[in-house]
Amino acid sequence: MTSLRPGERTAPAPKVLVTDLDGTLLGGDRADRGRLRAALERHPEVTVVFATGRSLTSVERILDRDPLVPRPRWIIADVGASVIDGSDRSRVDVVQNQLREGWPGHRRVRERMARFPELEYQEGWSRRAAARSSCAPGGSPTTSPPR
Repeated sequence: MTSLRPGERTAPAPKVLVTDLDGTLLGGDRADRGRLRAALERHPEVTVVFATGRSLTSVERILDRDPLVPRPRWIIADVGASVIDGSDRSRVDVVQNQLREGWPGHRRVRERMARFPELEYQEGWSRRAAARSSCAPGGSPTTSPPR
């Protein structure tokens, strides 16, 4: 570990706000969303990241229609299967490829899920087969990267 010299300061830790959209960032009324947007504009050091089950097309519709929604630096979409650069809406292939390489396959996921009877494997919910999810009854989906 390197020690600091007199007068040296460490770099401040990055500040990142990772948020879902539905029921969180899109929750509340216009005044609530306006206050959040204003707070983020006062703090440009905060990096905004969307993490959502929505598709990129759906996220883009929200960004195009609602000026109160903060502009994200990164978008994690398609239930975690897509990573998008928010500045130009391009896919971040290096990260997506790492997700795909780490995907163990449907058989192994099902085998491991068998230990948790409260989880149910959801067949084919994504037409693009970009990701698969599992869901506890009455709960929110959990995800696995694409193959």
